[in-house]
Amino acid sequence: MDQSLTICSVSYESAEFLKLNKNITSKMNPSALIQWVVAENSPETSSMRLSFEERGMKILQGSDENLPPTYHHTLALKACIDAADSRFLAVIDPDLFIIRKNWIAEVMKHMTENNIAILGVPWHPKSKGKYRYFPAVHFCVFDTKHFSKSLIDFRPDFDFTGQTSVETEDTRSRENYFFKSQAASWLSLLPLLKHRRMFYTDTGSRLYKRWVDSKLLRYEILDPVWNPDIERAKLSLCGKILQKLLPDELCYIPKGYSDKYHDGFLNEALLEEVSEDWEQFMWQGTPFCFHVRLNRRRKFRDKHSEAELASRVIGELL
Repeated sequence: MDQSLTICSVSYESAEFLKLNKNITSKMNPSALIQWVVAENSPETSSMRLSFEERGMKILQGSDENLPPTYHHTLALKACIDAADSRFLAVIDPDLFIIRKNWIAEVMKHMTENNIAILGVPWHPKSKGKYRYFPAVHFCVFDTKHFSKSLIDFRPDFDFTGQTSVETEDTRSRENYFFKSQAASWLSLLPLLKHRRMFYTDTGSRLYKRWVDSKLLRYEILDPVWNPDIERAKLSLCGKILQKLLPDELCYIPKGYSDKYHDGFLNEALLEEVSEDWEQFMWQGTPFCFHVRLNRRRKFRDKHSEAELASRVIGELL
């Protein structure tokens, strides 16, 4: 089948990661026809900007830097998506690396045969308070035959002023907390449990809200590598009881992800421990990708050293 894929990404001082990502993607998919479209959102004075003459990439001018951070990113991403002209397109964070050989052909084949419109990683369960069980902006592939390019909208669900599109707390509590069950909806009104509700306004929340329960398309998520036992052990006695009794929507620790993959594949690649902030994902029972996830605790981390570590890890894994 046609292995043409447009990969859309946004660079915010991510030149090192994107160059590494492009190289590894090409090596892992020698038969694929890949077009990279990248919006450069870095400050003009940054030394970590991509050149507009970057070989093998179409570089677009980024969005207005005065926008809120999520809009700064997602409007730039939308420009990349609009520029894509292949049936399949992928959205990827610069620091998410796919280490499965020929993944483009395999993913396309799987999506085509199973009429899957969107396939990707969810927010990792260690990122508490994020929406669950739905492809996230870090990596997802769209088949535009089943999901129109015009519908791909990762903007958060709030306007430019920073106010949510819902004005009253009463409306928020009933319509925008995405409870899967009536029990969770009513329990969330109890004062003791009120703080456990999450009003999703993060990147991708519009897409999630519109399509998570839709009967009009099929989507698939990868399996996160994590150990829920470790997370449960951190809870207080009261927290453990609530974790056991409450519906998933009101639990800090998700109940719906597979717990088969406790041991990651990254630590096997190096003698040293990789950063605890890095995330790992499996697909069809085998390692698929890892996410350096630089936005987590970014004030305490160094991009250059983690780019070097990512390069070493990829070398060992391959």
